[in-house]
Amino acid sequence: MKEEAARFRSAIKKDYYFQMYYDDLPIWAFTGKINQERKEASECKYCLFKHVHFDIDYKDRVIEINVRVDPNMLANLTEDQAVEVEFLYTVTSNETNILVEKRMDKYSQYLGIHWFFYYRPIKIPPLPWYPGAIPQMAMARFLPFIEVYYMFASVWGHKIYTIYSILFVIFIILLIVTAFITVGLTYFQLAAEDHEWWWRYVDYV
Repeated sequence: MKEEAARFRSAIKKDYYFQMYYDDLPIWAFTGKINQERKEASECKYCLFKHVHFDIDYKDRVIEINVRVDPNMLANLTEDQAVEVEFLYTVTSNETNILVEKRMDKYSQYLGIHWFFYYRPIKIPPLPWYPGAIPQMAMARFLPFIEVYYMFASVWGHKIYTIYSILFVIFIILLIVTAFITVGLTYFQLAAEDHEWWWRYVDYV
């Protein structure tokens, strides 16, 4: 399809890669490449890899798996048109002496790099004024205040109040409204990526 070719071309331009899992082991490779040094117009500029090769090391179960793409087997996605692509994969397997308990050691170094990047001192941009504590607390108390005012006016008003079953229903509605407002405003804090949201939700209650 023409639309699918356009999506693959966009993925190649953005250096996207595919990731798969085999026996709980992750493998990944680039989707394609951009040929900046093409000499003829017939050569592809946006090239999709068609051949994927898997190298598997095993001992009782898969210990390690690597993936390689064939740079010589390419599909030309340069033109904005539908292209029929036939994908191919090959597999080689070799027995290894690595113990099963050490099959994840290779990936632990990548995880360490990933977490190091995740925990670096990144500056958090300031939020606008309306997700602040005072505006949010004012919003959280507006609707419950109406229910509480009605309850107080009914009990301590100038008239005698005798239908306490309705008063109990109003109290239940007050709890429900408070819960919904707390959940809603907490969601707004999460959507705004406020890292202090867990302190704020206590104020809503």
